[in-house]
Amino acid sequence: TLEGIGAAAQVPAVLDFAVKTTEDSERKAAQKVLAAVCGREPAAAAPVVAALKAAQGAGRVALLDTAARIGGAEALAIATNDAKSADDALRIAAVKALADWPDASAAESLLALASTTKDAKTRVLALRGYVRAAGLLAERTPATAATMLGKAWDLAANADERRLVLSGLGAVRDNAALAVIGKGLDLEEVREEAAAAAVGAC
Repeated sequence: TLEGIGAAAQVPAVLDFAVKTTEDSERKAAQKVLAAVCGREPAAAAPVVAALKAAQGAGRVALLDTAARIGGAEALAIATNDAKSADDALRIAAVKALADWPDASAAESLLALASTTKDAKTRVLALRGYVRAAGLLAERTPATAATMLGKAWDLAANADERRLVLSGLGAVRDNAALAVIGKGLDLEEVREEAAAAAVGAC
């Protein structure tokens, strides 16, 4: 498949197809190819970043989704900036991209958004993405994941958000995670989820 054998020279054509197609399945397939090629050859991401910098409107929204499959520091900086946009569609697309970032490098941007935004949808997406980013670190560096989820717990403003954090804590085998879970055990509204998370974290 092109995903397995694609090379940097094919990135511009695949990128153009990913942006222009109206079929979601075709876009996802093209994004997989881009992610695979850029994973093998990081420099191949340059056309994606260049296109993202130049794009406006719907094209930029589509490219943010593509950037989320590829990652990289430059694309991350652009998505982080767009997540503060006054344009609702662009802001939400950027937050979704950050929440789906292929590694945990978007975590700080997501935490900052969840901490400062006044927009409820942005907050929920950012918090969900931050919990997901912590999960990417759960096996490799559980102490870091536990610290991150402790911050998420402190941000959680309602039962649904606490359940979200507890779902992440249940996958972290670390005493610090159990300490945060203990706070959930003290709250009747999430006690059942906290108990389940405690079992998972032990």
